[in-house]
Amino acid sequence: MPTVYVPNTVEAEIICSLHGQTVENTLSFEYETTPDEISMNRLGMVLNTWYASQVMEFLSNEYQLLRTEVTGLESATSPGVTVNAVGTVLGGVGAESLPGQNALCVSFRTALRGRSFRGRNYISGIPENAHAAGVIADATATGIRDAYVDLIAIVSEDALTPSTWVVVSRVSGGVNRASGVTTPVQTATLVDRYVDNQRRRAIGRGM
Repeated sequence: MPTVYVPNTVEAEIICSLHGQTVENTLSFEYETTPDEISMNRLGMVLNTWYASQVMEFLSNEYQLLRTEVTGLESATSPGVTVNAVGTVLGGVGAESLPGQNALCVSFRTALRGRSFRGRNYISGIPENAHAAGVIADATATGIRDAYVDLIAIVSEDALTPSTWVVVSRVSGGVNRASGVTTPVQTATLVDRYVDNQRRRAIGRGM
């Protein structure tokens, strides 16, 4: 199927490591004009700083932030950059992590309903001591959620290259759109605090 491109928009992949396995979460951001490599590098630095300072504090020190990769979605020749984390960035909790396939689901909500207008990230590295009977501790879950809520303002108010965190839809009714549709994220929420399972993150299976 043909690729559906998205004007003025980039995809950012936050890449971490747990138990020797790569763990990746993806976010999308829209600019007023076509973003260049300077804007992408800036976004990568902003996301690394945000993740290191506001998300990693709730995760096991077995979990490591590696880098953020930012890629333009406007065309097949759009640039991309890799921004490595500064130094060794480990989770802030001195406890073993749950297995890599276990994660907290953070849901992104827009002003519109439907699958095309919401997104999610699955956060691995949850400390063993921050869950009981399959339920993640409230302080850990809400702390991570609040970090995602803060991201909305962090990127939109960036003094150098402001952007809007968006959900991208490339398909409608099972048919590719002519061009991707973006919808601004209004908030991040938790549907529940249950431990979700991402089998592809199990050791030896992939990302």
